[in-house]
Amino acid sequence: TGNNLLLKEDWNKIRAFHNYILNHLYENLPSMSELAKIAGLNEYKLKIGFKKLYKISIFRFQTMERMKHAELLVNNTLMPIKQIAQHLGYSDSSHFSTVFKKHFGISPGKFRKQHEKDSP
Repeated sequence: TGNNLLLKEDWNKIRAFHNYILNHLYENLPSMSELAKIAGLNEYKLKIGFKKLYKISIFRFQTMERMKHAELLVNNTLMPIKQIAQHLGYSDSSHFSTVFKKHFGISPGKFRKQHEKDSP
C-alpha cells in the first residue's frame, strides 16, 4: 500500500505542503511536477500521500478551501461577485460562478439573495 512507501519525513513534507496550499490559496496552483518540487517529493508520493492524509486530492482541497472563503465573502460582505472571484484568484468570474454553483448547488448571486432573506 501507499503507506509503506512513505517515510516519516515524507509525511512531514506533505503536512508542510498542506500549509503551502493554505498560504497560496488565492493563486492558481502550478503543475503537479512543480508542486512536487515545492514539496520536495516525487509526484506519486505527493499525490498518494496527500490523498491518504487528507482524504481529498490536492486540487480539490484548494477548491474546497476557496469555496469556504467564497461563502463567507458572499454572505457577509457587499463585495461584488466579480470582485470576490478576483480576490479568490479566479481570473474569470464566470468560471468562479460555475465552481461556486457546482459546490453549493446555487449561483453566488442567488446564494447571497437567499441569505439576505434569511437574515433578520
